[in-house]
Amino acid sequence: MTRQNNISNITQGSFNIAKIYFALWITIIIILPFFIDYFHLSPYTILHSQKSESISPIGISTFVASENIWILPRVFLLLIFAVFFLPFIKRFWKTTPYTFLLLVYFLLTVISGLASRDSLQYVFLGGQGRDDGLIYVFALVVFAIAGYLLYTIYPNKLPIVFGYSLAGAGSLQSIIVIFQRLGHDLIKQSPYEGYVIGTIGSNGMLAAYLLVAALLTAGLLLANNFTTHSRLARVALAIALILNLWALGLTYNRSAILGLYVAVLILFFFNYKNKRIWLITIILFFIPILSPFLTPNLSGAERALSNPKTVNTRLDIWSITIKAILRTPGQPLIGAGPDGLRLSILKRGLLDDLLKEYRKEYGWKEKPVLDRSLDVSDIPPRYRVLIIKFPTTGKVRFMYVTLDKAHNLLLDRAVNYGLFSAIIWFILYVFPLIKLLRSNKLLEQTIGISILAIFIYYIFWFPVPQVEPIHMALLAIAWGMASLANESETAY
Repeated sequence: MTRQNNISNITQGSFNIAKIYFALWITIIIILPFFIDYFHLSPYTILHSQKSESISPIGISTFVASENIWILPRVFLLLIFAVFFLPFIKRFWKTTPYTFLLLVYFLLTVISGLASRDSLQYVFLGGQGRDDGLIYVFALVVFAIAGYLLYTIYPNKLPIVFGYSLAGAGSLQSIIVIFQRLGHDLIKQSPYEGYVIGTIGSNGMLAAYLLVAALLTAGLLLANNFTTHSRLARVALAIALILNLWALGLTYNRSAILGLYVAVLILFFFNYKNKRIWLITIILFFIPILSPFLTPNLSGAERALSNPKTVNTRLDIWSITIKAILRTPGQPLIGAGPDGLRLSILKRGLLDDLLKEYRKEYGWKEKPVLDRSLDVSDIPPRYRVLIIKFPTTGKVRFMYVTLDKAHNLLLDRAVNYGLFSAIIWFILYVFPLIKLLRSNKLLEQTIGISILAIFIYYIFWFPVPQVEPIHMALLAIAWGMASLANESETAY
């Protein structure tokens, strides 16, 4: 079905309804990164207790995780909007490879969650400090499908509005980040320990947001209809691009920088005859590298791009995850559930492997020995405390199993929801990437290389509710474009 035929089959009444949902969907894109519990109201703790017990030589202490501030408000926001979007999806539903893949993925999450025999609290609400359980997955899938269906109705309008929304929201986020670098936390949240986290809650996750904002802003500047934009719009986009790249550099996130550089090189290779691509490439390359040197660091935190420890620990984490996958009953169809990696480490004999990773991560010079485990909770084995001894010095550490993510998108999906789930996510990223890189429209190419940049980032990181909905929105638009790649020219 062509773009023109698809639109002509929609009645005026349906168009009016679609406009409302269009506005709601874009509203989520704009406000989600800023939607946190600024006033520490914490009503969410009533529904999902984030309290944990930790044992130490002086006794047991209790704390409330900061994820009540950073994550849960966004999950609830996404869930509320997802419920509103269900009638829209029912009215405009189309069975396509994209919608089919997402529905199969959701089914796999349900099967894996219920088969994990984990507490229903953790199945539906997710692991402690993550809040990415089945409720979040449901909201995310609905949001993504709604975005795809909106694209089929507004194929020319949605990518442009989405890009401008990210450019503007990303600029505001960048200003907050720059002030944090200068020692002024405008949002007054803690802990942020001097690192730039914006309103996302983590510098690494912040980088994933700014990466997309910067590339989409560049895409608008490179779009084929660039000259039809007003002069004010072009100046605003240029400022937004600089701000987003500047803040991206201040995160010191190597995964995002690597994704950016690979994506930009590919875009330049396909369009080196375009005069604007030279200027945009120079800006995209040099601003993230120069911004840390040109912005005084008054935050009190020191970071560097050249830190080999992270690479070494990532390799150990991937090795642990692969062992967990191979030892999970029911693979490849069934994973270990939303908190699968943590539980697999405790249940599948991977504690010695974990200690090797801890030794590198925390810089322990002496080889640690696991003395015994002590369960301080009536929900075994999640709260099991590891008693770690260092024979030479006689020191003792008390630690939880905090490793709960593989720091790799596909491995995370595989350990939590099965290998079939990982295959689905590989297809979700690769199909639109291949299609859009073949396009002769610069905006479509930019969206394609943005998908590539995110995928590279996710080789070393994992999706989180603070940022993943933005990435899924981009994927929804990319799949819409890729599905109609052979149709007539648009106004991009």
